[in-house]
Amino acid sequence: MTLATVLLVLVALACGAWADTLEKEKVILIDWTKGQPFTNFLFRGNEPKLTNAQGDYFAYTTLVSYLQSAAANHSLTLPSKFWLIDYKLYYFDDPLEDPDIKLETDFFSQNPSLGEIRLTQIIGTPTSPSIFPREFVQAEALDLPNWQHDKLPQFMQTLHQLLYTQGVNGLPVVLYFHCECGCDRTGEIAGSYVMRYLNYTYAQAYAWDQQVAGRWILPNHNWAMEWFCEYLFYALNFQSIGQCF
Repeated sequence: MTLATVLLVLVALACGAWADTLEKEKVILIDWTKGQPFTNFLFRGNEPKLTNAQGDYFAYTTLVSYLQSAAANHSLTLPSKFWLIDYKLYYFDDPLEDPDIKLETDFFSQNPSLGEIRLTQIIGTPTSPSIFPREFVQAEALDLPNWQHDKLPQFMQTLHQLLYTQGVNGLPVVLYFHCECGCDRTGEIAGSYVMRYLNYTYAQAYAWDQQVAGRWILPNHNWAMEWFCEYLFYALNFQSIGQCF
């Protein structure tokens, strides 16, 4: 079995067996604006969907309640009105995920005053830097923004810039990124962010991802984090990042 086949099987498992409806414990405040006259918020979570007798629906009211609780855990108050930027992290045109993408897209089409959806393809990286010589790892880490599919250096910068940019009509911004389970794609992005901006080591970021997921995260997403860790070490001189695998 080829590596590509293995990864496709793992992706199918992640989209199917481990996909869940909205879970309060997975809605976590990661960061918020500091030193500005406004406060924006960055959260991780899982698919904001619940089910009733009529079928699946975008659980906006429940999501807001969970966001409020997560903010309160840091002694912060979520504003009553805000602009929600829903980062839906997807793999590809997948029949397992397409209904949820439509659910979210339809919600914001019907409720344009509440926010927007940003579909973002996140697939991980197919190999770990641990299998390569150090000279190769250094060269590839320095060039990561050019070759990595998920463009983690650029995506982290985008999230951080949004955190410090006022929203539409001066509303505070709530950034909520998620996949289905809130474990693998979400873990890759969350782990990368806390390494870049919150001084986590790779080991701390990965342990946190495991804690949230309740299991290991899929290797392709872990490997993407490992490469981003190497990028931080070689390109940005993060000397305290620790071992990257």
